[in-house]
Amino acid sequence: LEAVSQCMRLAEEYEITQLLVMATSALREAPNGNKVIHKIEELIGQGVTVLSGTDEARLTFLAARRWYGWDAGRLLVLDIGGGTSEVALISMTGIAVSQSVRVAGDAMNLAVQHYLREAFRLEVGENTAENVKKILGAALPQNNSLRLEVSGKDLVYGGPRVVTVTEGDICEALHDPVQAVVETVLRALEQAPPALAADVYDNGLLMAGGGALLRGLDQCIARATHLK
Repeated sequence: LEAVSQCMRLAEEYEITQLLVMATSALREAPNGNKVIHKIEELIGQGVTVLSGTDEARLTFLAARRWYGWDAGRLLVLDIGGGTSEVALISMTGIAVSQSVRVAGDAMNLAVQHYLREAFRLEVGENTAENVKKILGAALPQNNSLRLEVSGKDLVYGGPRVVTVTEGDICEALHDPVQAVVETVLRALEQAPPALAADVYDNGLLMAGGGALLRGLDQCIARATHLK
């Protein structure tokens, strides 16, 4: 809400009279999402447009066309957000194929929490799990062996405890959510009409969203799909 307030102050400063306010579907799906959206609407005095997953993929496509050049053909877009991962094969005439899976950044955080509970008997909060994911997370085993000291609650004795977690540990923890994303991309490719396959092969896969920053994810998908 503070960020929205800052944007409103900037709009007043620059005498902007028309605003288009959009929120991602992850906000609506959050436990308190509708309440937050209502507070934002009260703050700005107008409605908030909540984007669907395909809306987000379409916006990514428009940005990508500007990157590739306006003469670019069809693009296969993978948008990994907080709650869902959206795959869409898009052209200027619309979305030819789309696939969605409720596995994304939040599911990866939960996978890290579950792994630390099972392997180390350590309970950590979501923020700690997300930080571990950002530092050690990888879709494929990496050459450099990173380590991180992680603190949490010892599930055996109940007190605080610190354990050393490796990059390999978190790579193993993220195996299932990563595979779910890869399989979603494969399903979209299977449904793609043959006429669009050439452009997809030439342009490759465009990844967007915070989850796309996971190290090695591009290589993992490339191995499974043979796309660049």
